[in-house]
Amino acid sequence: AGIEEIRGGTSEENAKIVKEVIAGKKGPRQDIVLLNASAALVAGGKAKDFREGIEVARESIDSGEALKKLESLIEFTNKP
Repeated sequence: AGIEEIRGGTSEENAKIVKEVIAGKKGPRQDIVLLNASAALVAGGKAKDFREGIEVARESIDSGEALKKLESLIEFTNKP
């Protein structure tokens, strides 16, 4: 992927991008998210290697669990 395909923008644009990726929009941005999530899963002992980590992360996105967690985080951080 070229840098233009993964480059972000303003905070509003980046929030939109995150929601799209977590909601399942495929492409280079989701690939980067899957790689980063995989590294975190391996480091946290939730996956034995990057391949398994990618599978776990992809399942979380595909099942809607990742989006539910993001929405919960948004709701929690917007409380007064």
